[in-house]
Amino acid sequence: MISPSFHNIPSWFSWENQGVGIAVTSLTAGRDDLVAFMVDSPIGRNRGLYRAGKGLDPNGDVTAGWTPWREVPGWGAAANDGANIAVGDVTRSGRPDLVVFQIDSSSDQNRALFRIGKE
Repeated sequence: MISPSFHNIPSWFSWENQGVGIAVTSLTAGRDDLVAFMVDSPIGRNRGLYRAGKGLDPNGDVTAGWTPWREVPGWGAAANDGANIAVGDVTRSGRPDLVVFQIDSSSDQNRALFRIGKE
């Protein structure tokens, strides 16, 4: 059953977004955590940011607080036609890795790009 209400992601500061994403993973063994992602589209270059909500319960409440927003380094795109994230143990380290995807909407043909963030 879907929760009857939407849950707020605190400190969502962007006035313009050109992509968002969300993923559920276990950042700490034994609990689910939520990773929220946004593409902030201010005047000038865009930037990708993410934060984790720790201790996601079955009702959709984050019970153990939120990390600060962290920037995805080297974003580069001035405009995006979409973006998203996924989480998985790509590096086989036993820890989750963040996979970030974006469509760079340049004046020429669009480009699809991805990056793997690992600890």
